[in-house]
Amino acid sequence: MASVVMGIIGGIAAWSLAVFKDPTQASVLHHHALSELKPLLSPNASIHLPCSEGFQTAMDRWTRWKNPEFDVIVEVVTEDDVSKAVQYANQQEQQFLAISGGHGGTKHLGDVEHGVGIWMRKMDGVQVHEDGCSATTGGGVLSKKVVDALWEEGKQTVIGACECTGAIAPALGGGHGWLQGRHGLLADQILSARLVLANGTAVTVSSSSHPDLFWAIRGAGHNFGIVTDMQYKVYDRTPQNEKWAMETLTFSGTKLEEVLQELNEMMKQYHDVVELAHWTEVLWLSQVDPKLSPLSHDTFLTDLRGLAAPLMMDNDGAACQHGSAYLRFPFGGSEYNIEGLRIAYDTLAALPPKLNQSWIISEGYSMRGVQSVPAESTAFPDRYNSLLMAVFMVYSPEDEALDQQAAEYGEAMRDDVVKSSGDGLQAYVNYAFGDESQEALYGYESWRLDRLQKLKALYDPDGRFNFYNPILT
Repeated sequence: MASVVMGIIGGIAAWSLAVFKDPTQASVLHHHALSELKPLLSPNASIHLPCSEGFQTAMDRWTRWKNPEFDVIVEVVTEDDVSKAVQYANQQEQQFLAISGGHGGTKHLGDVEHGVGIWMRKMDGVQVHEDGCSATTGGGVLSKKVVDALWEEGKQTVIGACECTGAIAPALGGGHGWLQGRHGLLADQILSARLVLANGTAVTVSSSSHPDLFWAIRGAGHNFGIVTDMQYKVYDRTPQNEKWAMETLTFSGTKLEEVLQELNEMMKQYHDVVELAHWTEVLWLSQVDPKLSPLSHDTFLTDLRGLAAPLMMDNDGAACQHGSAYLRFPFGGSEYNIEGLRIAYDTLAALPPKLNQSWIISEGYSMRGVQSVPAESTAFPDRYNSLLMAVFMVYSPEDEALDQQAAEYGEAMRDDVVKSSGDGLQAYVNYAFGDESQEALYGYESWRLDRLQKLKALYDPDGRFNFYNPILT
């Protein structure tokens, strides 16, 4: 049976393979990478060719759908390595793509063919500055390492819910997280970044250096360069702000309307409670007994490091496991559209058996800190919707016949909710499927998209960064 799982999280006082079409050409490219590029790299950087262990590890992505294809993987260690890899790809007229956590899921990634993969995993340092108010992290660091490293220094910052994703890429698309009610989005924490541009040059991007790019990378950053390191705000953890109470409740699908109505009322009543966040997940739980109400109820007392596990977002949880095809269809909302979500729920409950691992997720974080930042100050377009929702279609990648079927179901469920709400689609770029309009991804204000398109034409005129929901000019 399909069920609704609701997690309420609050502060301690609150509620809580590369495929080579031409083997001869591939061989030449491999030889050239080893003979021409490798000598230009730093001593600890590496070149990985297909069939090597390093190549396969770098290619191991979260979703087995629309994956990029690479001829060579460059494992970088320094910013200069990144620049050299970009310049090499340009000289060879090959596409390139940076790799960190491997959680990107847009269909545009499948447009990378015979590319150069720039593997960032060794650029994962985290250093708190002497001022105690900021830190610098490398371009390939994962979210869990940021949380743990800061915690050891008595600090914390806004970070996403999932431990195994890269920490930088979510910030480039805005970035939602547990502490956003107090401090704003991940993107709002950025003080400066080192960015390798499409021509291979590296620049500092901040409010005083390339301020136009600084505006753009905070919401549409995947389009403009590769971040080699980022300086961002950090905050003291104190006995008053480091503990979280958490409740998880599971309900039968017959309770959908009651649960969503209660959540809508909760969001109105506790709108200004910065510590309060909630998640809902609609999924199949065949083992539950529908006679109970709620079907289960668990409570936890934890800190920022422990919030991921109960939501299956930790490194050992379901959200971090590789091997399935995942398609995401995001949409926003200021409240739960109960009528539309009932239609979507009924569609989910009637999915064919091969698709019944799919679910609908909603992330409801406090928006006070997000909305305190002027909307025009960054490229992130959606500071008004308090709910980040998405349909996740999940199935075995061995059955390619399911690709189209899964996409049709996912789009239909999203469309049902959006149409029922009467609002236009606002699609979170980090979750985007890839069929969304430019306006849905980057904002309906004409000035916003116009500004982004002009910056794209200036900094990436040849579309070298067109493989993650590109801004089209």
